[in-house]
Amino acid sequence: MSQETRSGTERFQSILFRRPDDGGARDTHEAPTFFRDLNLDQIVAAVTAGWRDYDLTPFFHASLSDLDLIAYRQEVMRDLENNPVMHAVRAFSEQMRVMRRRLTRAEKSHYTYEKERWFLGAVELYCEAVERLRAASISAIWHHVACAPSANTSPSTSDPQSSVNSSQTRGR
Repeated sequence: MSQETRSGTERFQSILFRRPDDGGARDTHEAPTFFRDLNLDQIVAAVTAGWRDYDLTPFFHASLSDLDLIAYRQEVMRDLENNPVMHAVRAFSEQMRVMRRRLTRAEKSHYTYEKERWFLGAVELYCEAVERLRAASISAIWHHVACAPSANTSPSTSDPQSSVNSSQTRGR
């Protein structure tokens, strides 16, 4: 059951799951029996080593049998191959780490105003991070659409400047 916006478009839920109810396998902490035989446990440990705060290991243990979900993950990975998108995701991730450190400082603080200041700083950073990720996503989508060759246009008409020049020539 996916959520929709007022305009009827599907609301983004997760980079790993198309719908919120697809994420039921997140509680899978035990590795499948074949992981050890294939040394996949070592690969997962190496991949997740720098990301312990995120508890990513269960996602690697979860088996995907839904073809639509597999295709969705493949689409996500193709998107992440785009350097501006990957840069935006990495920047967002780093900002979330800093935000969590600020929240931890707020929790450990003994003084009310100091606690509130650390909390507000975390909120401010979160809002900035989300806005930057949104702006980067729009920019990446625009770049992808603008650079993708259209099936019914010639290479010269896909260049915005050439279409301006041709429309000016036709108007003469």
